[in-house]
Amino acid sequence: MAEISENLDTTKSKPAVKINSLSWIERLTQWIRSLPGPAWIPYLVMLLVLGFINIAVLWLAGVLPVGSIDPQNATDALWVVFYIGFFDYLSISAKNALKKFRPLSSTDESGYALLENKFTKLPARQGWVALAIAIVVLSASYFTSDTRTAFLSFPLITNVYQIFFRLLAMSSFLCLVFQSTRQIYLVSKLHREVKNVNLFHLGPAHAFSILTSKMGMGLALIATFGVFQLVFLHIAAVFAIFDLTLLLVAAAAFVLPLTGMRVKLLEERNAMLEKNDHRIEQMVNKFNLRIDADNLENIDDYPRALQALRTERNALQKISMWPWEIGTIRGFATTFLVPIFLWLITHYLDRFF
Repeated sequence: MAEISENLDTTKSKPAVKINSLSWIERLTQWIRSLPGPAWIPYLVMLLVLGFINIAVLWLAGVLPVGSIDPQNATDALWVVFYIGFFDYLSISAKNALKKFRPLSSTDESGYALLENKFTKLPARQGWVALAIAIVVLSASYFTSDTRTAFLSFPLITNVYQIFFRLLAMSSFLCLVFQSTRQIYLVSKLHREVKNVNLFHLGPAHAFSILTSKMGMGLALIATFGVFQLVFLHIAAVFAIFDLTLLLVAAAAFVLPLTGMRVKLLEERNAMLEKNDHRIEQMVNKFNLRIDADNLENIDDYPRALQALRTERNALQKISMWPWEIGTIRGFATTFLVPIFLWLITHYLDRFF
């Protein structure tokens, strides 16, 4: 199993596909998917196990009395589980979106296989880069006096587990960022390469809006959980900047990759409206010539034809040029506004109660 070469030319036949090894997170999600039963069960088990161990190592270190629970450390497990699960979810969503987009792609079967792998598989190299960045960042953090003091005072097993947990959280988040960025780039590229769109069959044109909306909603959910921890668990206020940045990135991840398809839709509608105008002009000219020649035979056909052309024009003008369905934008907007409303409501309550 592996990732294929990075050549993005999808218009030519590919005689062969170069195979490389998959990233560690790809192997992990494939293993989780292979387990029997519903896909959510392994993630629930992972959440409960990591949440318990996060507390147990603090009991062992004497930071918490045995049996007591620290909400922040218990809920921190949700970050890791969400990053890994959402990475897998985006891969499946990308595969489905690409399948719906297929009628607009001019690539052959070999090129399509190349695209599918690029959309759904993260290369091993990028997985190792994510892990290396996490190691560097966490190593740098241990140079701070508070972190170093806590590290030296904890038992070895507590330190080993906390290092493992933080590496897993940061590297899985970076893998999610790498894969999302990769998918956004591919969506933008495919939209720019589209030759023809059918305004009366918009399913393929809207295909990737489902993927980018899910991507944006996932980032908004991360921000929502961040706001929850900020408000109710009183974590460092600096994380509010992280949450706000995530919301901005969520909006950009949803909208920006689709701008190319909006341009294609506008170009197609303008071309069809121009043809409609030309036909109306021809019809009017023919009608006037018949009148000037005093040839009134079947003259009533012309007003009916003109009315049909005007009806066609009105129908074209009513077609939305935004490359998504109403339900898609509604779902994204709802998820996007949740962390904002949560913060505003709690801020209001803090001020007056």
